[in-house]
Amino acid sequence: MDLNISAFIQNPSSGSPSAPPEDMNAITPTIFDGLGADDWNKLIREELENLALGQPLNPKCLIAPRRRHADEASAALAFEIVAQLYPAPGDPSLSQVIKYEKHIVTLRKSILAQDKAKEEARRQDRLHRPWKGRVKAQRPWDEINDPWSLAGAAALPMPATISDEESLAPFFAHIGEGGTFDNGSMKNGMEPIYGGGGEGVITRASNLRTLDLDQTELGDEGVPKLFNKLNSYKGSIPLRNIYLNGTGIGSKACEAIADYLSQPNCALEALYISCNPIGDAGALALARGLGINTSLLRLSMTSYGLKSPGAGTTPDEVNHSQSGNQIMVGAGGVVAVMLSAYFG
Repeated sequence: MDLNISAFIQNPSSGSPSAPPEDMNAITPTIFDGLGADDWNKLIREELENLALGQPLNPKCLIAPRRRHADEASAALAFEIVAQLYPAPGDPSLSQVIKYEKHIVTLRKSILAQDKAKEEARRQDRLHRPWKGRVKAQRPWDEINDPWSLAGAAALPMPATISDEESLAPFFAHIGEGGTFDNGSMKNGMEPIYGGGGEGVITRASNLRTLDLDQTELGDEGVPKLFNKLNSYKGSIPLRNIYLNGTGIGSKACEAIADYLSQPNCALEALYISCNPIGDAGALALARGLGINTSLLRLSMTSYGLKSPGAGTTPDEVNHSQSGNQIMVGAGGVVAVMLSAYFG
């Protein structure tokens, strides 16, 4: 029994044929990852062989054209593939089409089972491999072949334009006098303000305790500028907590941070500097400041590229807990250092 291709394209469940398209090639799709009938014929043959040999299967077969696709071009392409895959005189027979569909269904089921087995293997690996082994498997950070940008992670767009010092003067004056955003005189008509002079906010705001500069693209040039200005300020600085995660901190910034930690007017209690290319040189610079500082209680560092045993805790010394917490004792007392990951 031969089949009228156009009849199946127009109405697969109907036995009455319809007029075929004027040019069957005109509706052959260019989709399906750019594969034509010849390509699909070759791919399906190879994957059927791989299936018989128990080899990994190509997931492209999941999108193989089918005769019952609603898209006419897809259905036409399916018949072209059948004609090449199971060559016979005339149009593809019903038995050829059924054979093709069975093969495609078998490949699809096998690919899905293959993916499920891979995911289960990954799950079992995560379940049974301890954190110590997982951290060690990442290997030390290679600054040469795997450089980390000193510009910091891309910042989210600001909802307002950058302000200047003159327009910020009333705000600084208000904050300097102990005012807050809850004060009615400052709430009326006040828009969000973003300034570039971070050290001005820190030194003028007597009640500023926490400053969040995460992912602000300060980079290894901007962070030192901020801390160098703080180092030159001799008055009392009320800042207690500062967040600098993902800002591009390198060894240069670490030197400036260490200098600030060494200052007698430094009152920082928490410093967060994760996801930065600090490396051994930066860690050693920070250690110098930590050895002098007497205020810091918490230092949070993850993914910062430490690899030398001389610079501090190495992957070999990370314990089996998920957090991998290590304790350092210095002039400032106990500092909790979170070492949960390393650059790979």
